[in-house]
Amino acid sequence: MRDIMLENERRGEWLYWGYSLGRLTPVFDELRKLAVSGNTTHRIGLEYHHGFIPFSPDVVDQLRSLRATYHALDIDCRVVLVTRVREPLSFYISYFKWAAAWRQKMDPATFGRNFTEWAPPNLQSALMLNSMDHMWAEKGIGHKRRRKAFDGFDAHAWRRLHDLLLHFDIVGTTERFDETLLLTAGMTGLQHLRYHVNSPTRNSKWKRGVADAEVCPDLDACRRHVERIAPYDVQLYAESTQRLDQLVHDAGESFQRRLALFRAEEAEHRAHRQQMLRCRYWPVQPSRYNRSHHDCGHLAQKDLCALVYANRELRCPWHRVASVSPSVWGTA
Repeated sequence: MRDIMLENERRGEWLYWGYSLGRLTPVFDELRKLAVSGNTTHRIGLEYHHGFIPFSPDVVDQLRSLRATYHALDIDCRVVLVTRVREPLSFYISYFKWAAAWRQKMDPATFGRNFTEWAPPNLQSALMLNSMDHMWAEKGIGHKRRRKAFDGFDAHAWRRLHDLLLHFDIVGTTERFDETLLLTAGMTGLQHLRYHVNSPTRNSKWKRGVADAEVCPDLDACRRHVERIAPYDVQLYAESTQRLDQLVHDAGESFQRRLALFRAEEAEHRAHRQQMLRCRYWPVQPSRYNRSHHDCGHLAQKDLCALVYANRELRCPWHRVASVSPSVWGTA
């Protein structure tokens, strides 16, 4: 999804703010300032990724305030919230391959001898409710903060997560990405939707080489184990699937025709895919950001653009002013 939003930015139609976020308040203050002045022609896509700012309440409260500002000023500027959940076993295996397998190889006494010994209870539900707990999911199996974060996820925590998800316009699923994407495009006006499937574990120099069969030689046994230790994850996925089913049903036959056409075009696109321009990860350092080194030419809202660029963890080729050395905007 990040690649899609960045491609829309490259084409001059959106502004992407994401990966690890920097300071929230200056950007949201600028959005409210633009609303008061009647300047609401911008489109901004915010991606919240696990980082060092909690989604709830920090980001949620800022979005509520922005929505309230638009409502008070009678501005028709929609704030759309979208998230995805993943089939529970698939989520566990993916997380294990990314965060635990390599640690386990180095120190099995601390991180467990296998997948089932490592797996914390209700992993996906707990992380959706308290995103900062990803730090404890990557600690040893006996770590007290890990036990508190995951073993302590109970009915009260489930109700809090359920209430949080009511704020979202779309709760899609990873397995039905195309449907989720088209529904998102219909609500937001996102135009350029072509994508390719990333495999960060495969592409990582130090995490590659872990196959699903190595993680779970007996997938049925692993699935039963996940269903036993993560009943709230199972419930989360079931309810989210039902909610997505209803959105797709309400979209009607025309949506099914668009979906079929989109999938056909995507298959053709993947067969002839060209290399995309790469953005580079760069630490968020707002105090060191120099707006003269970056181009916001496609946006009329220069201050908003500069604030977003200063508070995101990406530098992209289309931002850099040609006369500036590449070392200024970041190297990998």
